[in-house]
Amino acid sequence: MAVVTSARMRPLLLAAVCLLSGCFLQEDSITIAGDGRANFESLVTVADQEQRIEFSNLDKLTSDVEEELRAAHWKVERSWISKKRPYQFKMTGSGQLADVARNTRFYSLESVSEKTYRIKFLTPGASANGSRRILFTSSGGKMFVHDKNGAVVSQIDDPSDEASYTIVLS
Repeated sequence: MAVVTSARMRPLLLAAVCLLSGCFLQEDSITIAGDGRANFESLVTVADQEQRIEFSNLDKLTSDVEEELRAAHWKVERSWISKKRPYQFKMTGSGQLADVARNTRFYSLESVSEKTYRIKFLTPGASANGSRRILFTSSGGKMFVHDKNGAVVSQIDDPSDEASYTIVLS
């Protein structure tokens, strides 16, 4: 998940989870204020019905994701909701769009102007292995997310890593 988690934001750990698990569900809630402050919460459920993942491996993976996001200037915390199958964890974070890293393996964020950013979510979306939903809300000022056609979006289901979205702050 998640802005990115995951987007974030992601933002963010789906690629590795997808490869390991065979089945995941991720929901990212991203709140962006008019001043560019972004908060995210990613809730990830890994079914692992084939029992191919050990908790210790998944815990290490999520720890690595947490550290990578910290290195990208996000303030991040993770917590486990279930350490047994189906595994479930939550990752939350915050940061200023102007200060976080422009490119990670989870997202690409480009500053178009002081109040406009373009973002791509670089984690798998629609696949046979799982699904991802990203929800956007505004806080403390107006913020809009537009798709490539200029339509305002508040939710993205199974984002493609080729799709670009524009964040407009006011």
